[in-house]
Amino acid sequence: ASLKTFGEEPSPILVCQQVGEAHLKAGRFKEALAEFRALVAAHPTSAAPLIRLSRAQLQAGLGESARETLRRAIALEPASEHAHRQLGWTLEHDAIGRRFSPGWDRAGAAAALRKAMELAPELRAARIDLAILLSCDESGAWYASSDMEEVVKLYQDQLRLGKDEKAQANLTEALARMGRFAEARDSALAMEPSDDRKGWITAMDACIKGSEAAVLEAR
Repeated sequence: ASLKTFGEEPSPILVCQQVGEAHLKAGRFKEALAEFRALVAAHPTSAAPLIRLSRAQLQAGLGESARETLRRAIALEPASEHAHRQLGWTLEHDAIGRRFSPGWDRAGAAAALRKAMELAPELRAARIDLAILLSCDESGAWYASSDMEEVVKLYQDQLRLGKDEKAQANLTEALARMGRFAEARDSALAMEPSDDRKGWITAMDACIKGSEAAVLEAR
C-alpha cells in the first residue's frame, strides 16, 4: 500500500475530541466522558483536555467534579484565560448543573471571570459572562443585585470593543430595569432593526412620554 501523505489522516487527539463531542451532543454522557478522560490520560500536563472533560461533566450533571477538574487545569496552566473563564461558567451552576440555582457560587464565579479578563483583556467572552452573572443576586433573581452599575459599565466596555448585539440588547434591558429610560431608549436605537428593537423603543417612549404619545410615534 502506498504511504499516506503527512497530515492526510486526522491525529488520534483530534479523533478523540471529535468522537467525544459527538457523544456529548447526542447526550451519550458516559461515552463522552470516557473519550475525554482518555485525552486527559494521554496529555497529563495540558489544561485543554481537562477543560473539555469539565464541560462534559457539567452537562452530565456532575457539577462538583467539573469544578475539581478545572482547578486541576488551572494548577497546570495558571495563566490560561480559557481555564479561568470555564471555571467561572461552571461555578454559575449548582452541583447538578443548573445555572443560577441554589448552591451556585456567585463570588467564586465572579472572581474566576475577573481573572480571565485580567489575563486576556482583549477577549470578550469573560466580560459579557461577568455582566450576565452580576445581573443576578445570590438567589438567582434577575436584575435584583446591588451590582447593576457595574453591569452597565461592563456592557458599555464590551460595546467599545466593537458591535455586539447581545451586549446591546442586554444593556438596553439593564438600563430599563434600573429606571434609566432615556438611556435605555438610546441603547435600543443602536440595536439591529427587529421587533425587539421596535418594542423597546415604544416601551421606553411610553415610560418617558406616556402611552398615548408612544403609540402615535410607533405608527
